[in-house]
Amino acid sequence: MKQAVEALSSLAQETRLQIFRALVRAGAEGMAAGRIAETLGVPKATLSFHLAHLTRSGLLDSQRRGRSIIYAVRFDGVRALLDYLMEDCCQGSPEVCEADGSPASGCGAGVRDCDERDRAMSDRAKVLFLCTGNSCRSQMAEGFLRELGGDRFEALSAGTAPKDAIHPLAIQAMAELGIDISVQATTDMAEYLGRVPLRYMIAVCDRAQQSCPRAWPGFEEVERLYWPFDDPDGAAGSEEEKMAVFRRVRDEIRHRVADWLAENN
Repeated sequence: MKQAVEALSSLAQETRLQIFRALVRAGAEGMAAGRIAETLGVPKATLSFHLAHLTRSGLLDSQRRGRSIIYAVRFDGVRALLDYLMEDCCQGSPEVCEADGSPASGCGAGVRDCDERDRAMSDRAKVLFLCTGNSCRSQMAEGFLRELGGDRFEALSAGTAPKDAIHPLAIQAMAELGIDISVQATTDMAEYLGRVPLRYMIAVCDRAQQSCPRAWPGFEEVERLYWPFDDPDGAAGSEEEKMAVFRRVRDEIRHRVADWLAENN
């Protein structure tokens, strides 16, 4: 009961409820704290207080990805809360609530929906795009797979020597197509090595292809692919000339991801 009271008390505050609803929409991918602040217009100092409150109540988890802290809803905690609230539903006979035959009308429908979403998320094949700096090509590839791959794949990216941030021209190039990769974060390959059960590891540059491990510790079924693209970060010239290179590489990555999805349909 104490945990339920803490969770409900946490959600009873308007800003925390907005944060929680935004993270529910974000799903298992979660959102960086900075992105939450921008989306909701909440001052960062205030946001930190509310995120800590939601985390203590068992509703959120956080993890570091590169230099960002990513927050996501603990759906197991939400299920536990719903289970507690509904355990005596209809005098202990929740099937009564489903008398009209509509699954959505049952008191347990929300819990079942969460279970089904979690199972679907865990069943998705994890795809890691790998390059050196994880600031341009692999980030764009991650964005395209997330946009085009639907529910079949979970898109990830990392670098063998990641930079501090995603290149602003990569963010701009993708935004021109309506894809926001500013919510992503640069990540070291070591954060996934041996910890995440990958299905595909796709190197998008020569140096990453040479330095990435030949085996993924603990997971022997990783399929390695090699899609080399020019590094737009090395483009010279004016800002518009550099942007033209980013657009070209972006379009090459989009076509390659689309072709691969068609091949694996």
